[in-house]
Amino acid sequence: MDAASRKTVVVLIFALILDLLAFTCILPLFPSIIDFYSAENRKDSLYSFFDSAIRSIQNLALIPNLTRYNNVLFGGLLGSIFSALQFISSPLLGALSDVYGRKPVLILSVCGTLVSYLVSKAKYTESLSIA
Repeated sequence: MDAASRKTVVVLIFALILDLLAFTCILPLFPSIIDFYSAENRKDSLYSFFDSAIRSIQNLALIPNLTRYNNVLFGGLLGSIFSALQFISSPLLGALSDVYGRKPVLILSVCGTLVSYLVSKAKYTESLSIA
């Protein structure tokens, strides 16, 4: 492997590790974020929709209604949505990289990820003191 290829691989691995660290950084905060949005005075619309759907299923199936388990299920749903969106966007980014090249698409996706992390940092300033 020549020096240019080695440099490219190092940059790609660094970007991947940085992205994985940034995503897993929020995982320990999931329970407190879900508790924050599940509080009665701050009901989020997505959480409210999910909670009402789960309560309907629980009533229909005669399952006891325990909020803590609903929150765990909601956290799992958020993780699943993340994975599903990766499944959808990966072929699209692959097709774009075939047309425009890998480097511009990689730079665009890393910049998009950076913007999303900055927006999250601005929104959750009190809970994301790590960054």
